[in-house]
Amino acid sequence: MRRVLFPLTVVAAVLTLAGLPSSAVAAEHPLKLWGAGQLDVGPTGAGTFEASGVSTLLGRWTNEGSIQFLPSPTAGTLIGIGEVTFAAANGDTVHMTIDGELDLATGVALATFTTDGGTGRFAGVEGEADCVIVQNPDGSFSFTLSGLIDY
Repeated sequence: MRRVLFPLTVVAAVLTLAGLPSSAVAAEHPLKLWGAGQLDVGPTGAGTFEASGVSTLLGRWTNEGSIQFLPSPTAGTLIGIGEVTFAAANGDTVHMTIDGELDLATGVALATFTTDGGTGRFAGVEGEADCVIVQNPDGSFSFTLSGLIDY
């Protein structure tokens, strides 16, 4: 009887330990996000924004962020660098940095959003997404974001 008990105990322990890493392994997920918001920029080119929308992974979300516009070597454009935190309805968050360029003639900005942290199911999130932003003269904007993230 002791021979049967020992191997079953070892097998149960190995199966339990084998299951632990699988829950910690990140999986790649496509991220698609749509939204609209309001930008408030001061005379120094620094500003804040808020937006809301819908996403394939976050569901309904809101965000808050900051942006700094800097001179660009390309005529008629500004470089935009910043950060943003997206919050899902359940409170899970994804934090991203922003690096892009705004065309002053069209109001269209192309940017890369790179994840650098999160909470809840997005803890340890990694990845990046491309973003197209349409900025209006009154500060309102709309945007779409598409990429891959691992969590």
